[in-house]
Amino acid sequence: MNMNIHYRLSYLLLTLLSVSIHAQDANWSYVKTRTMTNAVGTAYLDRISYDNGLGQVYQDVQAGITPSHKNLVTLHEYDAFRRPEYVWLPGISESASCQTVSVLKTSSRSVNADNDPYTRHTYEPSPLDFATKEELPGTAWRQQSKSVRHYLNSNQTSGDYGVKHTLGLVPPGSACFVNATYNANAMLVNEMVDEDGLRHLSFVNKDGQIIAERRIKGTERLTTNYAYDHAGNLVMVLPPALSDMVEGNYYLAPSDEEVKQYGYEYRYDGLHHCIYKRLPGCEPVYYIYDKAGRLILSQDGVQRSNSSNLWSFSIPDAFGRTVLTGECSYSGNYSTEPLFNTVVKATRTTTGGTYGYTVSGIQLSNAVVHTVSYYDDYSFIGTNNIPSALSYATPPDNDCGTQGLASPKGLLTGSVTARLTPAGVVGYNYSALYYDDRGRVIQTRSTNHLGGYDCVYTGYDFTDHVVKECHTHQGNNNTVTTETVTSTYDHAGRLLTKTHRLNNGSVITLQANQYDELGRLEHCTRNGSNTLKTDYTYNVRSWMTSIDSPLFKEYLYYHTSHNGSTAQYGGNISAMDWQTGSLLRGYTFQYDSFSRLTQASYKEGGNASTKYGTAYSYDRMGNMLTMERSGRQDNGNYGLIDDVTFTYDGNQIDKADDDSTDPTYAGAFHFRDGADEDTEYEYDENGNMTKDLNKNISSIQYNSLNLPTSITYSDGRSAAYIYGAGGKKLRVSYKTSPVSTEVPTDYCGNVIYENNVLKQILVDGGYVTFSGSTPVYHFYLKDHLGNNRIVASASGTAEQVNHYYPFGGLMGESTNGDTQRFKYNGKELDRMHGLDWYDYGARHYDAARGSFTSIDPLAEKDYNISPYTYCTNNPINAFDPDGRNPFIGFVVGAGVDYAAQVIGNIASGNTSFTEAFTHDIDMGSIAASGMVGAVSGGASSLKTITTTAKTFSTMIKVGTDKKGNLDVHVRGGKELVTNATGNLVGKGANRMLNKIPSPKISYVTKNQVKAQLRAEGVKNGGINSKARSVAAQKNLRADKVNKQVEASLKKTNELTSKSFENYIVKEKDNGN
Repeated sequence: MNMNIHYRLSYLLLTLLSVSIHAQDANWSYVKTRTMTNAVGTAYLDRISYDNGLGQVYQDVQAGITPSHKNLVTLHEYDAFRRPEYVWLPGISESASCQTVSVLKTSSRSVNADNDPYTRHTYEPSPLDFATKEELPGTAWRQQSKSVRHYLNSNQTSGDYGVKHTLGLVPPGSACFVNATYNANAMLVNEMVDEDGLRHLSFVNKDGQIIAERRIKGTERLTTNYAYDHAGNLVMVLPPALSDMVEGNYYLAPSDEEVKQYGYEYRYDGLHHCIYKRLPGCEPVYYIYDKAGRLILSQDGVQRSNSSNLWSFSIPDAFGRTVLTGECSYSGNYSTEPLFNTVVKATRTTTGGTYGYTVSGIQLSNAVVHTVSYYDDYSFIGTNNIPSALSYATPPDNDCGTQGLASPKGLLTGSVTARLTPAGVVGYNYSALYYDDRGRVIQTRSTNHLGGYDCVYTGYDFTDHVVKECHTHQGNNNTVTTETVTSTYDHAGRLLTKTHRLNNGSVITLQANQYDELGRLEHCTRNGSNTLKTDYTYNVRSWMTSIDSPLFKEYLYYHTSHNGSTAQYGGNISAMDWQTGSLLRGYTFQYDSFSRLTQASYKEGGNASTKYGTAYSYDRMGNMLTMERSGRQDNGNYGLIDDVTFTYDGNQIDKADDDSTDPTYAGAFHFRDGADEDTEYEYDENGNMTKDLNKNISSIQYNSLNLPTSITYSDGRSAAYIYGAGGKKLRVSYKTSPVSTEVPTDYCGNVIYENNVLKQILVDGGYVTFSGSTPVYHFYLKDHLGNNRIVASASGTAEQVNHYYPFGGLMGESTNGDTQRFKYNGKELDRMHGLDWYDYGARHYDAARGSFTSIDPLAEKDYNISPYTYCTNNPINAFDPDGRNPFIGFVVGAGVDYAAQVIGNIASGNTSFTEAFTHDIDMGSIAASGMVGAVSGGASSLKTITTTAKTFSTMIKVGTDKKGNLDVHVRGGKELVTNATGNLVGKGANRMLNKIPSPKISYVTKNQVKAQLRAEGVKNGGINSKARSVAAQKNLRADKVNKQVEASLKKTNELTSKSFENYIVKEKDNGN
């Protein structure tokens, strides 16, 4: 917990009272924020913002923040109209007093190793303060006149600024797109042009609704259209494949087959709750709400096809907290709103009921419980089969925290989680959570599916950093394994060391970190070995440029041409080199107009080579149409091993033909063309692949989370999966044929068993195996995407070498592939029976054909692209942490704003290097702006999004925690967020806010809501104006809006608190 103290001193006050300010400058007004870093107040961090006398920040000083305890100073300059003109990247100062401008500029240039380390804003000559150009840091960009440009225009009747009429009519389902264009000047067109010339257009009508979004480069353009009903609810989305038809004078309605294949449709009840949602290629999902507006029942297409007419249920308690989830039979009709006049809730009872809960307001027929949540106390322990062994235990180490909350009101204290098997629910896992007096989890006790227990004891320092974690694991043989992880931090909270001890063995240093003066990771050493020391370098935008260690080296090129590559200024990587051993390998990359990778030309020693080249083409939705891949052939030569043409039914692959000869040597990674049928792939009603004849897969069955429970091959081989109801994989069992031999692999958190024998313990940056009972440590050396390139022994000997094709396939010269299975993006590669799928958690990825096997659970975050694509077809500068979010990291040129967040993670030391890209990353602005940046892959695109969406992100924060779960915080009330994040809500996610349990929200007053909306220039329309709100916000320049928002939110933020953090986790538990 940090304690912040704010000081506001003015020159007049200093003069009258003769106050001494020590290191601060008495000639300037300033605000000082002091963050205490220990309990007695003797250690702290100061942040000093000097005022230019006109209420604007002139110099922002982070006192003593650098590793050498120097000050980081950011200079802000304004034009004659008091508009931000130059924002300099931080420089270093020995003093915390206000510095001269020339000194700060010299320091910034020196520290950032660039002559132009600043962002410059240029404005149109009007009182609107509209910024027409943003020049982001970097001399190389200045020399080529590369900048982000902004335009405000009105629509026209044709050309790039012309757009078709959209109508959303009643009754529901009758929305259509008509063959007519809007009159000229009927809509505002916001246009942004990134540094590579890609234009982003947003068409906003007089009601503030986004009617269309368009991306244009040269003669190519992609358009997404939106339709609304008379109440302003989004009812249809037509992605580029359908928008092309609209522009071609087609009349479209939800019943059209093309719309079912590509489009999104939503229907609502009278209170604007979404009661019907249909995603591309899927049957609709129905939703039923109770009188309090809480989602109680939902039914997807697979459940509807079940003879028992299954529905998923989610039952809240009296405080709106979801306490029971599962499946049941239900005969009600969603369209009649059967629970409209009924309050559904679960009431705790000591014993009996459903795991101690009595449900009222609905009859759950044939209910199968998937999860149970307990709050406020621990009376559930020892009842309903929950073992007494979950009771609080004295920690094994005094540094691992002590219980401070015997009655933790309002906190989650325990849970029951079903084990989902091919036969349905078979057994449950139980857990209990304990807290210290500051509400931090200090002990978690849980059962595992092997019949044992896992207990985690956690200790913190004053600033909430984890300093020690003890994990005791007991499997099926009663042997207890104990892990102790200890972390140390510097004065600014950056992780310095992390050590690991197994049982009573030696203490092993997992990482020892050093940082540069800007807080970026500069060196990371594992096990104290120089052979396992990795150095990192960055450019002026903090994009990673090199990774250097004795065993693996990588060099990244962006705006420079390397080996004949085309320079990329918007964030794409133009070329990369990597080296293991003495051979330098590389790729040069080519992209289409929308930053989709089209060619990777392979190099060896800087010279062209045909060994591992690739080429790709795509349709309008980003579905891969063709793929060429060269590699090692059976005769030892190199040539074409994949020449595949894909055909589709909508976004779903229907057939694939490979005109090359498949390699057959052991370990070959390529596309297997094992069939020649009219239809070679099939999907279920939820968009999950159920058949892949090319891999000889005759059937794939899924559970309620849309995760596979069984894969059956035509020759009798099979794989069976067990998951926890939260989505965690617990077991996979493989059966061979013709001799039926079962080989199980069990997962208990980071502990892995194979064939009932302890095989691996995963640790930060590597894993532990065993030689007899002696632990043996292995370490990963990763590239910029977190791909495991080298597995090294504790002494620094390479044990496994992985070379990757752009989409994650393994090159033929990779070595010792069976040593361990975690490879591309650090994900587990399942090669059994030729499956070759990567397990991303939320779904599986087939790297042989560059797409996922199931629809994206967060498909509505990006309507512009197929929900099966991998990382928007730009796998060079993006990675997907869990199968739901393509993240574009600072290391690969995503943009300055995301860079700052990642740097902050690294600087804070709370995460490992790879975790820094996903942990606590603020996705609110990205989500609110439709993930345009993720589509473009450009730094300037993401910069624009994150800048214009700062208003949203002050109120909603969406990120992922270290375990990969989505973590959501709401600042303000539901209504405020609904209005302020209208794009996020309006584009199919309105159900999210409607489902938030009211008691878990810290509500703001109606006046505060109005004040916020006035500050944004948005007419207050309550929950009905979601689309209007976002559109209006996008019309405002962020630098001006943020000033107004800061003032209007000052009191609001004081009233806010964490809320619905468990919501997204529950969504994942429910399979949504």
